[in-house]
Amino acid sequence: MQLRIQAREEPVSELGWPTRAKAFGETLGRRSFEALVVLAAGWLLLVPLLTLVLSSLRVGSNLLPFERAARWGLENYQELVGGGPAYGRMLGHTLVYVAGATGVALLAGGTAAWIVERSNVPGRRVFYALMVAPLMVPPVVQSISWILLFAPGTGLINVLFRKLGIPGGLLNAFSMPGMVLAQGLGLAPLTFILISGALRGLDLRLEEAAWVSGATVPGTLRRVVWPLLRPAIGAAGILSALIALESFEIPLLLGAPAGIRVYSSTLYFAVHSISALPEYGKVAALAVPGLILGFMALAGLRRWMGASERYTTIGGKGFQGGGVNLGPVGKILGLACLGILAALLALGPIALLGIMSGFPEAFSSGFQRLGRWDPGAWMQVLREETTWKALRNSAVASGLGATLAMGLSVAVAWLDVRRGGRMWSGMDYVLLSSVTLPSVVLGLAALLLYLWVGHGVYGTVWMLGLVYAARTGIVSRSARAAVMQVSRELEEAAWVCGASGTTVLRRILIPVILPGILGGWLLHFVAHYRESTLALLLYQPESVVAGVRIWQLYDAGRMSEASALGLLVVGILLVAVYAAGRWGGSGWAGKARRER
Repeated sequence: MQLRIQAREEPVSELGWPTRAKAFGETLGRRSFEALVVLAAGWLLLVPLLTLVLSSLRVGSNLLPFERAARWGLENYQELVGGGPAYGRMLGHTLVYVAGATGVALLAGGTAAWIVERSNVPGRRVFYALMVAPLMVPPVVQSISWILLFAPGTGLINVLFRKLGIPGGLLNAFSMPGMVLAQGLGLAPLTFILISGALRGLDLRLEEAAWVSGATVPGTLRRVVWPLLRPAIGAAGILSALIALESFEIPLLLGAPAGIRVYSSTLYFAVHSISALPEYGKVAALAVPGLILGFMALAGLRRWMGASERYTTIGGKGFQGGGVNLGPVGKILGLACLGILAALLALGPIALLGIMSGFPEAFSSGFQRLGRWDPGAWMQVLREETTWKALRNSAVASGLGATLAMGLSVAVAWLDVRRGGRMWSGMDYVLLSSVTLPSVVLGLAALLLYLWVGHGVYGTVWMLGLVYAARTGIVSRSARAAVMQVSRELEEAAWVCGASGTTVLRRILIPVILPGILGGWLLHFVAHYRESTLALLLYQPESVVAGVRIWQLYDAGRMSEASALGLLVVGILLVAVYAAGRWGGSGWAGKARRER
C-alpha cells in the first residue's frame, strides 16, 4: 500500500485578512515605487525633450511657444534651412572647431597615455596625477588661464616669444586656432583616462608574438594593437566631439570677441536676446539637430563599445603589461612632452591664476612687472555676499542633482537586474542616453519646460538641481556595477528570515553598494559644481552659481577677482574629493567595504 502525500496549497482567498492585507500592501508599495521611478525618469529626461520638439513647431512673433496665440507650423525649420550665409558660416565654424578640438584631444591625450602606460619614462605616477588634475578646474577658469597665456598683447607666452624676435607672438587666443587648441587640450584629460585604461590592459606578449612571427611594426599596430584600442579611441573621440559641440565657455570667452560664432554660442546669444523676447520656436528648431546628433552619437558609441567584445584579451598570472625601453633620448623627449602638457593643463593655469589674484599689474603690463603683492582681490571676493551665494547655490544644486541622479540610477539598475524585462532595459538605455545629449540642448529644453511650468520653479536653484539630475548617464554605469555586486541570495535569505523590504534595503543593499554610490555621487557632484554651460543658460540673479559668477567677474573686467574665485573653487573641489576619500576609507563606506 502506497501513501501519496500532496502538499495542500492555500488559495489566496482562504488566507487570513492580515496576511492578505500585508500582501496587498507589499504589492501596492512595489507598484507605487515602480511608477515613481518611471515618472521621475520621464520628467527629468523625456518631458523636456518633448517640450523642445513641440516648441520648435510653434510659430509666433514675440510669443512664448505655449501661448494660445502661437500656431502650429514648420516655418521655423524652413527659416533654418534657408538661413543664408550666417548659418552657413556658423556650421562651417562649428565643423572646424569640433573636428579640430577632437583631433587635438586624441593626439594629446593618446600620446600622454602611451608614454605613461607603455614606456619607461620616470615619474609616470606624478604625470598621471597631473593629467587628471585639470578635471577639477572649471572650464571657465581654463578659458581665463588660456587668455592669460595667449592674449595677443599681454599673454605670457606671447610676451616671451616677442622677446625671442617673433613679432606676433606664438598664438592668438582670440582666433579659431586658439579656440581649437584651448578646447582640445581641455579635453585631453578625458581622452587620457579612456585610452590609458585600454593601454593598461594590453598584453605586451601579443605584440612580441606578432614580431616573432615576422610581422612588421606597422603590421602589428594595424592588426594587433589597433583592434584592441579602437573601442576606447572611438569612445574618446565621440565623447570629445560632443563636449566640444555642447560647451560654450571657450566660444563665449575666446570666440565672441573675434566674431566667431559656433553652434553652442549661437544658441546662447539667441536665448539671451536683449532687444526683444527671444524667438524660442526658432531657437528650439536650431536645437533639434543637436538632439538628433546626440542620439546618433549614442548609437555610434554603443557600436564602438560593442566591437570590443570581438577583440578581448584574457589574461591571468602570465599577464605582461610592461613598457617599451625608450633609451636616453626617448626618455628626454617623453619627459618633455609630458612636461609641456602638464604645464599647459595643470601647473601653468593654477600658477597664473595665483599670480593674477595677488599681482593685478602683471597682466595689464604684459608681465613686464609684477608690482607689489596686493590681497585686495581676495578681500573683495571674500567680502561680497554674491560670492557666498554662488558657492552655496553650487553646492545645493550639485548636491541635489547628484542625489537625484544617483538614486534614480540605482533604482533603475536594481529593477533591471532583479526584475528584467524590456521596460527596465529601455529605461536603463534612456538614463545612459543623457551622456550624449548636448548640455546646451538639454538646457534649452529645460528652459522651455520650466517657463511653461511657472515662476515657482523657473530661475531657482532647485530648477538647476533638477536639470543637473537629468545627466544620469554620468553615474548610470557605476550604479549598475554596484547593484550587480549584490548577490540575489542575500536578499532572499533576509526575506526568508522575515525581513521587510525596508530592512533589506537598509541593512543589506545600501551597505554593500555604498562605496559605489559614493564614487558615482562624487563624480556627478564635481562635474556639475565646476560646470557653467547649463547654468549660464538657466541662471537668474538669485540662482547664480560659481561658474557663472566667475564669468560675470571676467566680463566686468575684474580679472583679479575672477582668478581668486577660480582658485577658491578649485580648492573647494580638492577638499571635497580628499574628504570623500577619507570618509570612504574610514567612515560608513569603508566599514561597508570591509564587512563585505
